[in-house]
Amino acid sequence: MMLGSDVSSLSTDAATAAAQGLSIVVPVYNEAPGLALFHERLATLATTLKERHGLACEVVYIDDGSADGTLAVARSLQATSVDVQVVSLSRNFGKEAALMAGLDHVTKGAVLFMDGDGQHPPSLVEQLVRH
Repeated sequence: MMLGSDVSSLSTDAATAAAQGLSIVVPVYNEAPGLALFHERLATLATTLKERHGLACEVVYIDDGSADGTLAVARSLQATSVDVQVVSLSRNFGKEAALMAGLDHVTKGAVLFMDGDGQHPPSLVEQLVRH
């Protein structure tokens, strides 16, 4: 599905979306120093969600035109316990555009947005899944 597609006929419920897995969209901008540690935390979360809830996960990192080594770090992240996609925008378009780009690339049924700077702790995601 592409941005601007007619979604008026689409419908689902939480159980159906969860059965298809969870996509975590993470816009990043100049996050090179902390991105690997953040990804480790997401990988641990993905393992926990799979083991406890049978929920498959993917992470879609959107590099929003970073001027540091964020894109290189993102491309080096291991996809051991969580599928990883990296999308690179040609310049800094802003967080909202990065989020929309992320939506264009998700493959799972449910979507969660998280900031790559650790502002949204991965440890809280399991609480959302349980409710």
